[in-house]
Amino acid sequence: METLLDFLGVIVGAAIAWWFSRFYYMRASNDLVTRLGLVCRGLQEAGLVEWTHDQSGKVIGLVLPLKASIIATAKVTASAEVVKGQSGG
Repeated sequence: METLLDFLGVIVGAAIAWWFSRFYYMRASNDLVTRLGLVCRGLQEAGLVEWTHDQSGKVIGLVLPLKASIIATAKVTASAEVVKGQSGG
C-alpha cells in the first residue's frame, strides 16, 4: 500500500511540475513572439530589412538591401633615358 502511495505521489508531483512549467514557458514564448515582432518592425522602419508578403499579408521572405562603394586611387610614375648610339630594336 505504501508503494502505491509513493507512486501516486510521484505522478501527482510530476503533473503539478508539468503544469507550472508549461504555464511559464507558454507565457515566455508569447513574450518572445511579441518582442520579435517589435524588433522586426524596428528593423524595417530603419531601412535595414524589407519583408515580402503574399496576397494575404503573411510574411514569406526577407530582403536585405545592401549598399557598397569603392574608392580607389592610383599613382603611376615612369622615367625614360635615351643613350646616344644604342638601338632599341
